[in-house]
Amino acid sequence: MPSYTFHLAIAKDEWLRVYSDYSRYVWCRAVDGTRLKIPVKHFLPYVTAMGVSGSFVLDIDESNKFLSMKKISD
Repeated sequence: MPSYTFHLAIAKDEWLRVYSDYSRYVWCRAVDGTRLKIPVKHFLPYVTAMGVSGSFVLDIDESNKFLSMKKISD
């Protein structure tokens, strides 16, 4: 099962713009350089009054389908 570690920082105002524009994905780069396209809905548990920020681990299956994502640090 492939997994990717990435860091993300989206300020509250930017997050509100992304979410209100009905963007479907957040694009980011994993620490190994892999470009990731993650559905916005997977970040909702991590949204705070400040936006979304921290380090995360994304687990996918062999078909690149989402399995899980967890926050590992702020």
